[in-house]
Amino acid sequence: MLKQTLLILILIFSIISCGKNEIKNNKLLENFNQNWVKLLQTEKKYFSIIELDLEKSKLSFWWVDVNKISDFEKFNKFYTNYFLEKFTKNDDKNIIATINWQFFTNIKKKNTALSFPLKSNWKIFTDHIDNKIPKRTFIIDEDGDAKILEWYRKEYLENENYKELIVAFTPEVRARKEDKIWRTYIWLKSSKKIVFFIAQNKNQKEMNKIISDYWIKEENIIMMDWWPSSQFSFKDKDNFKQYYWWWEVPQVFIIYSNIWNK
Repeated sequence: MLKQTLLILILIFSIISCGKNEIKNNKLLENFNQNWVKLLQTEKKYFSIIELDLEKSKLSFWWVDVNKISDFEKFNKFYTNYFLEKFTKNDDKNIIATINWQFFTNIKKKNTALSFPLKSNWKIFTDHIDNKIPKRTFIIDEDGDAKILEWYRKEYLENENYKELIVAFTPEVRARKEDKIWRTYIWLKSSKKIVFFIAQNKNQKEMNKIISDYWIKEENIIMMDWWPSSQFSFKDKDNFKQYYWWWEVPQVFIIYSNIWNK
């Protein structure tokens, strides 16, 4: 009986270890590490993890380029280098990464609507929402704490305590689930610890397995835009390196240090 118990305990320990080491088995390399942000990538850069500490850094949900051709389609699409050239000239803007995750409606034109609500630095850019698929709302409040809320309600957008807000899907939504495409998930490890999973070639089942192998509770995950929209740039010495695609988008997140206090 004791021998059987020991075998069961060894099996359980092995399962847990395999789960937590799944990322290590993919040979993740630490490509960048400061005390406020870390970039981990597989050797061929097909999979990336960005870990962010909000105690020592900032995450802002802007930038958008407003071009009000109409009340609906009022956001220009742009390449990341356009943003970087415009906003990294000042020394106080210590930007380390830009990441796109917003869903948008018009792929062909230079201007588009955003599919879901967006708020940044207390400014509401849009309250439009174009479908009833199950969603979650990712917010950062005035104290700099991050939260993921179930579904979306307009009172979230109007809440004066919520400085940043963006809306996306729950990970169980079956959106192009069989396609091996670019995918982006956000995990809130805590209110001050954010982890971004960005993959170049994963179907939804494979992406969800990475999340489950990390022993992450599903309510702490939000699934953002996929396909070529899952792209990011990261500062390498004095230059920014673009990962996964060159694709015009209407909105990016920016990660920066506390040198920028605006």
